[in-house]
Amino acid sequence: MYKSFLYFFIVTSSLFSGINFSINGDFSNFYAIKTSDNSILNIPFKLSNINSTLYFDNFEIHHNYSIEYRKINDDNLISSENMNAEIREFYGTYYFDMGEISFGKQIFTLGSVDENSPIDHFNPYNYYYLLIGGTDKKVPINALSFDLYLETIKISGALSPEHNINYYPRNDPEYSLSLSIYPEKWEFLDNKGSQHESFLSFQFTPNNNSEATLTYLRAFDRVFSLSGFTMHEFTGPYIPELENYLYPDGDGNTQNPGRWFAHRLTEALNIGIVKLYNDFTIRTDFSYFHTFDRYNKNDYSYFRSRQDLYYESLDQNHEDIYTVFNDTMDLNDDGECCEAFIAPFQEDASYGQFTFQFELPLPKNYQINFQYFKYKIINYKINHYSFEGVEINIEDITINMNDIINENGNLFRPGMGSSMSTLTTESLLLSLEKYLLDNNLKITLTSFFDLDKGNGKLVSFESEYNVTENINILFGSTKIYGDKDIQSENQFDPGYTFNLMEDFSHNRIQLQYYF
Repeated sequence: MYKSFLYFFIVTSSLFSGINFSINGDFSNFYAIKTSDNSILNIPFKLSNINSTLYFDNFEIHHNYSIEYRKINDDNLISSENMNAEIREFYGTYYFDMGEISFGKQIFTLGSVDENSPIDHFNPYNYYYLLIGGTDKKVPINALSFDLYLETIKISGALSPEHNINYYPRNDPEYSLSLSIYPEKWEFLDNKGSQHESFLSFQFTPNNNSEATLTYLRAFDRVFSLSGFTMHEFTGPYIPELENYLYPDGDGNTQNPGRWFAHRLTEALNIGIVKLYNDFTIRTDFSYFHTFDRYNKNDYSYFRSRQDLYYESLDQNHEDIYTVFNDTMDLNDDGECCEAFIAPFQEDASYGQFTFQFELPLPKNYQINFQYFKYKIINYKINHYSFEGVEINIEDITINMNDIINENGNLFRPGMGSSMSTLTTESLLLSLEKYLLDNNLKITLTSFFDLDKGNGKLVSFESEYNVTENINILFGSTKIYGDKDIQSENQFDPGYTFNLMEDFSHNRIQLQYYF
């Protein structure tokens, strides 16, 4: 794609007269230290961000390049293994009388609240930066976008030709916000239907004090979900290499079902409102999500057995293994597992997420910010199977299917929406800001409370001082408290999120130089 983009730039640059160029960025040094033993908490941080823009008469090219540091090589701190360069943005924009059109690698911001908007998930999240917020937590995507301005109405939209997913830390013992399971590549189902993802937004500004936005979003979930199971008759001979993938009984039948994962298609409709008053500002976002797994029994009937895919992934050929398919593979009437069955879940759910933000300036350069978040499942359906006696092994854990596959929604996890839904279904965020020394020193005290499951909370203190126009120094301290009285609901549940995050409590210092 980048070669095509550069070719386009070379061809079109001759059509414009007058080229201007600007570059800016920052270099920073960031450390996070565990409060428990003062050891370095090995999370990545942005070492530098460099922005550059090429200006033509009515066309510009924007480029954002960042360097991330994370200590992987302990012997050499400045080793290239510890550096990760990333092109955060690289896109061109064409301006015309009614608006603009952009194409390339971009980062989008949707919604009316400053942070944690439910609809602001067109860009996936990088979970290493989930608690930092801003654009750092977003993964850039390739898209074609536009903005049209019609008096009091702004129309915006974007189209991405591919499915984009969240980035999760994998097998990282120092970061708790990771996935509990990691399926094999061949256990994923391809997205059914068109791969494109898009949004369309209408922003209405009737006066200088009010703004209303209506946004529609279509995308596949940013994280996978369990789609269903198949069990096939095993007619080949016993092979020791399949010991971890098959559990044949005396008749040669498989007891452990093959598991299948997919990304549900999700559609969302969001209403956002901003209202400015003399002394305070109110911002709200409400999103209604409909998500569904489109795989049915006919789709599942074409799936090959788990052992076939396993050997294919190893690029081995075992002609003495084959799979027998039947049209009516299912469970017996008495609920016991027969020799083979097909069990697509076909999850279909609707849920809502709401964020309310209140900003109030106070005398003597104080300001208080308040944000309330709520997430609720409105409707949930799943194909009902009697899984009595059927167990599956996931990450060396044996799970009884009846414990998690039910209409209570125990299996369901939202794959789109606010990052706050990862932490809790209801929360309250309070922030108090104070400016000192001619506004050169900013002090912020933040508290985050779980209002749903338990007494989990986060308390943070941060001070930022402008040494000069180009140099900032920041010091912060964050403490996270869990609730030991809360236990896992089922074997798929990794545990209370705030308990998992307690080791993320840390002190940090950051020095930034702007140019």
